[in-house]
Amino acid sequence: MLEQLKSAYNKVPPVIRSFLVRALLIFVAWQLLYVFVLAPIRVPDRQLTNLTTFSTSRLLSVFYDKVDVIYTNHNKIRTAIVVINNKKVIGVADPCNALEIYVLYIAFLFCFPGTMKRRALFIAGGIPYIFIINTIRCALIAWLNINHRGWVDISHHYIFTAAVYLAIFYLWVLYTRQGYDVAGKVTFIVSLLCILFLSWANVNYFGNNLTNRFSFAVNQAVHAVVFVATWFIGYLNWRKNEKWVRWLWSALYMMAAVVFVVLSGACYAAHGNRMLMRYAAEVRNIFSGHLPFLVFFLFLQIITGVSNRLNKQAS
Repeated sequence: MLEQLKSAYNKVPPVIRSFLVRALLIFVAWQLLYVFVLAPIRVPDRQLTNLTTFSTSRLLSVFYDKVDVIYTNHNKIRTAIVVINNKKVIGVADPCNALEIYVLYIAFLFCFPGTMKRRALFIAGGIPYIFIINTIRCALIAWLNINHRGWVDISHHYIFTAAVYLAIFYLWVLYTRQGYDVAGKVTFIVSLLCILFLSWANVNYFGNNLTNRFSFAVNQAVHAVVFVATWFIGYLNWRKNEKWVRWLWSALYMMAAVVFVVLSGACYAAHGNRMLMRYAAEVRNIFSGHLPFLVFFLFLQIITGVSNRLNKQAS
């Protein structure tokens, strides 16, 4: 087993290995910085949440009258609110201000080889691009809250989230200067939709609506089945690629499982420290939702595209 892993790792192109090492280091460094330094003082969360809420209110004011904002100005209240005609239509909490997305986007640019000029260009264009998309997302959620409340949950957590990440994925594709054939695009889209649907069913259907019908053990079994199913869909998607690609996809899933278990233990061990327990739970919940599946899938799609291009150039 270890020999197979070592052999698969040695077949990974050096540029991809460098990418993975840098990504891991940036992820760990960012989480430590955010959890222990930035999050307790809400910098830049407070400023970014208020700015996102303000831009959302300005967009909504084009279509509605009497649009106001209740800003979040201290550390205890972590949600800013948009009010239309004295009625709350959306609350923009810190996790909705897209800070993690900005960091993820910029981290990719620094993990992947490129000139500083090209990185600066994509950062200067990408940050406003993400901000505008997130503002539109928040405004659409507010509109759904007013007109179609039944669509709010799935749109908020899945449809709009997928749209935002796919928009960022497009920038990453431009940055790496690669393209895809039509068949590859179809396989990619079908696999992505399957992963999103299974993740939605996992978290929102079995995790909430059927909690009273089934036992805790049954719900956990469903979570495990969905986890394996999404891994298998991705595995099929990479079946025509080199063996190291499938090993890497599996390794990413194993990492997510280990992080989830470790942070679950940290939540239990830190029950006397409410702040540490809360942040451990927040990071743990990221790895139990649909985002790992989506981010891993997009990352690997780009990495395999780059690897295939390098192989063609070498031949």
